[in-house]
Order: sequence, then C-alpha cells, then structure tokens
Amino acid sequence: MRKKIKVNEHIIDKVQSKIDSRGDINQFAMRFLINFGISYEVLKLSKENFVKKEYIEYSMKQCIVSLISYIETLLRDIFIFILKERPGYYDLVTKEYSLTISGELDKGNKYLLAEIFNFQNIKDIERAFKVLFESETFFEEIGSFVVNKYDSSDKIIKKFSLDKSLPNWLENLNEVIKTRHNIVHDGNYNLIFSEKKLNEYQKCILCFGQIFSLYVAYNFNLPVIVIEYDKRKKPIPYFLGLEDFEHEWIEIDEV
Repeated sequence: MRKKIKVNEHIIDKVQSKIDSRGDINQFAMRFLINFGISYEVLKLSKENFVKKEYIEYSMKQCIVSLISYIETLLRDIFIFILKERPGYYDLVTKEYSLTISGELDKGNKYLLAEIFNFQNIKDIERAFKVLFESETFFEEIGSFVVNKYDSSDKIIKKFSLDKSLPNWLENLNEVIKTRHNIVHDGNYNLIFSEKKLNEYQKCILCFGQIFSLYVAYNFNLPVIVIEYDKRKKPIPYFLGLEDFEHEWIEIDEV
C-alpha cells in the first residue's frame, strides 16, 4: 500500500484538536460508551413512540450511522494514543506501508498519520494496527483476547472473547460498515434486515470497542475502570453488555 497525504493547515488543526480534547484512554473509551448509550436510548424511544414503519426504519438507519461514527472515532483516538505512547510506532507503520506525509508545513507532526487511514474500512483498520501484534492479523489478535466479564443477567463472571462469545463478530462488523456506507450515500436505501440483525450489529460494535480499549490498556500497563464482584471480592474490568443499556441508570455525585 502506498499513500501520500498533502499537509495543510486544516488537516493539522483537525488532528491537533483531537489530541488536545481526548485525554487518556479511559476517558475516550468512556465517551464511546456514553455515545453508544445515547444512540441505544434514542432508538428504544423511537420504537416505543412511533407507529409508522418508515419512522422506525429511519431511526434504525441513524443508529447504524452513529455506531460506525463512534467506533471510527474510538479507533482513531487509540491510534493517536499509541503514536504518543510508543516510540518508533510512527516509523514502523510508515516503513511497513511506504506512507508519505508531504507539504510545506510542519512535517514533524507524526499524528498526521491518523489522517492517512480510513477507520471506517476493514482493510485500513487492519493496516493501522497490524504492526503492533505478533498474530497473523490484528483482528485475530483482538478476536482471541480474553477478559473476565460480569454478566448482569446471570449475575456471574464469565470468560469473554469476541471469537468465542460473538462468533460472527467480524462478519457483522464488515456488514454494518457497508450498510452505513449505503445509508449515507443513497438516500433511498431500504433496510433489508430485521431488528434482530441490528441487535447483532450493536453487540458487535459495543464489544469490539471495549475489548480493544482493554487490550491497549493492559499492554501499556494503564489503570482500567473495574467493578468488584461481591462473592469473590475480585475486581474485574468494567465491561458492559447490550442488556445493561436496558436498565435505568441513576447519576450520583462522586464520593
């Protein structure tokens, strides 16, 4: 893959604003969950209050567009974070793919590399993160990564991995990205899948985003948000399932 990005002030300002506003990985990972929750709630309210099929379908379309926007933002934020925290990552990526940043402005801003990759594209996501891993592909590494997850439905701790817990996750990720493209670029696009399929897309995006965030946090020895499971008194990662967004959440002041 050979790509070149032409540097201009707009691109530099765009990247710099992302760097300045994101904070650490826990902050933008939590922002991902908050955005997901808003999208989930809006769709839920649409189903409860709209009768016309066309209105519900419109809400489903907007949900899909939002899902990809949220995961794209998270992936780009993680990519920039890795560029900041791992010396030499910029050189690894540019050498691997013969990437070039050119222009009259500051060529030393390595974060411009984030603008070369399209984080709404499976192949580009693979390219952006592949050099981090020893596995054959990025998606193999993330798919096999195992975490302990508290299941709020069964009230037990379960081992969770994308490959074992959501066997079709990568296929669904590919599908929802393509569906989002069709929705955005074709105003007359008709959804041809069920609410059950949308539910699968939501689970895929939600779990992929959280798994990758935890993977990066563990590999960079960063603190993670945890919950304590009463019976074992063992902290486990804060990891939400789709069922958790059905609950009524109460905001409380910090202790």
